[in-house]
Amino acid sequence: MNRWIPVRRIAVLGAALGLAAVGLAAAPASADSGTLNYTCSASILTNQAFTVVVHGTAPATAAVGDTVTLDGLSADVTVNSGATGALYHFLGVRSVTGTASVESSLDNAGTPAPLPNTEMTIPATPVPASGTLTVVASGIGPSFVADTAGTVAFKAGAFTAALVGTTWLGGTTNIPVTCTPDANQNLTIATVTVS
Repeated sequence: MNRWIPVRRIAVLGAALGLAAVGLAAAPASADSGTLNYTCSASILTNQAFTVVVHGTAPATAAVGDTVTLDGLSADVTVNSGATGALYHFLGVRSVTGTASVESSLDNAGTPAPLPNTEMTIPATPVPASGTLTVVASGIGPSFVADTAGTVAFKAGAFTAALVGTTWLGGTTNIPVTCTPDANQNLTIATVTVS
């Protein structure tokens, strides 16, 4: 009887590995846009170069009829040193917080389709006296129903932000921000293969 124990153990181990493989295949894949270049206006500053990196998770594959969501959506927005210095020294701002409204779209085999705007929040973030400023916006990502087979891509778009800056005197100042992605760059955040 004992001679069959290793065989049974191998069979059990094989079954466990098989289940693990299924779980890994079904797991969502992380999604990062890479560094995107934007041209922004912030308060009285115009034509400012900001960079944005979008993060999230999306399934690598989906079936026709599934609802697909870009989960865990966040964006790291880096303000250039010139604009950061103006916030700190000219406006006297020591921290910023606020909200952002972000556009995105789908690209289904070359056919674009807009998605509803994503509303995101920006926690209180200190403004340095020099160097760049990075704020992190987060929110619930967009969804779509996969109605046709093919490769579908989530694409980043323009955004606006309503920031509130707290000054060194304890007061507040409103800082409206409008940003548009620069041309000729890959705005893909994630791709999903629908079958």
